[in-house]
Amino acid sequence: MRKLAGVAALRRRMGHMGLFDTDPLFDREPIRDPVLAEHLQITFDLYQTAENIMRLNLRRNHPQADEAEIDRRLLTWLRKQDGWR
Repeated sequence: MRKLAGVAALRRRMGHMGLFDTDPLFDREPIRDPVLAEHLQITFDLYQTAENIMRLNLRRNHPQADEAEIDRRLLTWLRKQDGWR
């Protein structure tokens, strides 16, 4: 079983972006089921890949944008995909 390194990175990124500031799921026990842990790792890897692809798209469409602007555009896109208003 791979270690869930992606979980901590995703928590930091999503928390930094203000998506999960008060999410009670972050206060729960760690996952001990190896199959579930592997599935979650795959999910986090897929999320990271999707974010990287979207960042590349944003950089291609907005070559003048700095990293802060790319972060803002990514957050806007994420919120729109999740149904945020």
